[in-house]
Amino acid sequence: MPSEFTVDIKCDFVIPDFMDATVPLTQISEVVANDCRKNIRKSTDFETGSPLAKLARKTINDKKRLGYGGKPPLERTGVMLNAIHAYKVVNNVAVIGIISRGSPRRDMIGIYHQYLGVNKQTRVIRRFLGISPERWEKIKSRMDRWVAERLQKSSHKYLNLKV
Repeated sequence: MPSEFTVDIKCDFVIPDFMDATVPLTQISEVVANDCRKNIRKSTDFETGSPLAKLARKTINDKKRLGYGGKPPLERTGVMLNAIHAYKVVNNVAVIGIISRGSPRRDMIGIYHQYLGVNKQTRVIRRFLGISPERWEKIKSRMDRWVAERLQKSSHKYLNLKV
């Protein structure tokens, strides 16, 4: 004798579109690049916000002699500030970096200041390029909003099964 037991299954599938996050990533990269420029202008470390190492007396004298007296580390003519760029490479990939311009090349100067240290004796490091802990929180918040928007705009697929 066949069973009279049947099950009606109704499923609502939410299918969000997480394939292209180019817009929020581009916005985030622009903000981080602006933060890096601000770190140079304010002469502060990107992570701690503490002041960058002071310039050597020789560098201060050279800047005065050349007419750039009073400028903070990493800022003389503005080439380094203008060399920091954020741009979209392909969908879902945004890059922040220092364009290789000027003589000496600003990307190489950035590497020395950021990682290797300037001055052969003291190896002074001035970290200006990076993401602060406060900025990380804002980035996470921005991506959470983007995910929520994608979920809200997601399409629904319905499946009805009778077994």
